[in-house]
Amino acid sequence: MHIGKSLCIPDQVIDFQYNLGVVPTPGVDTVQAWIVKDSGACSTTPGDPPAPSQPLSVPSQTSQTGVVLLHLRVGELLFPDATFPGGCANTTSRAAEPFNELFCVRRVSAAVFGGNPTVNSNT
Repeated sequence: MHIGKSLCIPDQVIDFQYNLGVVPTPGVDTVQAWIVKDSGACSTTPGDPPAPSQPLSVPSQTSQTGVVLLHLRVGELLFPDATFPGGCANTTSRAAEPFNELFCVRRVSAAVFGGNPTVNSNT
């Protein structure tokens, strides 16, 4: 998705639809939503995606598909000033070199017999 300065309106709602491919198993799987800088950060195993990734409101823990509604605000779809200076008013990113971030949904399955959890992710 590309959002130019003219469309960067803080009250605008953008919906992200996802499909995990399977129904999460209650008590085993945890569904997470994140904004990340690159697709590799989404599939970090084990642990959460590295900074400056930011967690979003937790989607349904029992549904294979869902929608996460986000606004163009810091803490939702925009990173803080330290990562993306000025937010919608940023003057350093251009079409030739845009600021990129990705919507990430992860299904983290609990570890079996003390091993690492399994992470299945989509960006």
